[in-house]
Amino acid sequence: MCTVCNRDVSAATFQNGIVKMCKPCAVQKFGNTLLTATYGQYYGGHKAYLAGGMFSDFQTGSLVMTENYLIFQKNHKDNAKRWEIIIPFKNVIVSGWGIEEVTRRKQVSGFGGLVDVNQDGRGDIAMGGGFIHESGKAHHLVVPYVDQNGIPQQPRFGISSLGGKAIREWSAKLYERVVEVKKKEAAELNKQNEAQLKRQQSEGVDLSTKTVSNEDPVHILKIRLAKGEITKEQYDELRKVFES
Repeated sequence: MCTVCNRDVSAATFQNGIVKMCKPCAVQKFGNTLLTATYGQYYGGHKAYLAGGMFSDFQTGSLVMTENYLIFQKNHKDNAKRWEIIIPFKNVIVSGWGIEEVTRRKQVSGFGGLVDVNQDGRGDIAMGGGFIHESGKAHHLVVPYVDQNGIPQQPRFGISSLGGKAIREWSAKLYERVVEVKKKEAAELNKQNEAQLKRQQSEGVDLSTKTVSNEDPVHILKIRLAKGEITKEQYDELRKVFES
């Protein structure tokens, strides 16, 4: 059942079961789906979740990008062992995101030695050698953000594709959405500031005694930061938007 409206989600589950919501509720909360990857990889970077296990350096799961969020859900047949990372684009730290290149894996090639002892006690010894070589590069999408507890996280994700096409597509779309969301947030802050000034005018407040800085959106940001309404990272990102 949908965790929001209690409707049956069996016929209208939001994408690949990323969240237990019917599609209308999921769209209302997260926005329309833009990209999906049924076999996404998580390579660590979030303080609460391990990167891999005994036989792998990553966790596999579903990766979904909506208009406002990036969502990764760890797949597991046991529901109790599933977990998810939900990244709001408004909390992404733009200056730190990007694509990192890492060694995919290392392989050992070569041969060993053999000792053959004869009846007279003499032995024939054959020696061998080998070498280690890299088998290629992998590219991870790094998405630093501030979580709901105000803690900076830096999770890294991978999307399998030929020639790294998918990771480039996801990176470009992520940048587009993060910039759009932050512009909307800045515009909304400006709107709130203008509404506040109009209320003050209607109440007969003498605005001529106010300094320009008090009407400056950056000044409002500083006040919100002091009140704890936004984090230092969010303040820096929004300030850059205003100053640009």
